[in-house]
Amino acid sequence: MKKFLLALTVAAAAVMLLTSAKPKDKSREALFQTNLHCKNCAAKIQDNVSFEKGVKDLSINVDAKTVRIVYNPAKTDAGKLAEAIRKLGYTAELIEDKSL
Repeated sequence: MKKFLLALTVAAAAVMLLTSAKPKDKSREALFQTNLHCKNCAAKIQDNVSFEKGVKDLSINVDAKTVRIVYNPAKTDAGKLAEAIRKLGYTAELIEDKSL
């Protein structure tokens, strides 16, 4: 009986540990207005910013002059991403930053 109660206690503790584990950080999506004007500008941003820490996805609309970045907020933030775009010589005005 004691072994059964011990096993039951251990199982309950294991369930509590598994259910109380920290949930994964949710992704965020930032949309920036930039002054890019051609496919080469888009390629420069794509080739450099997509490798920034925490970036999960990056898409560029040349006609609208926008850059959409999905990122892990535990690793970066919209300010750091804007700075990465600015370091390439472009403006980066944050239009929207939302949770996904």
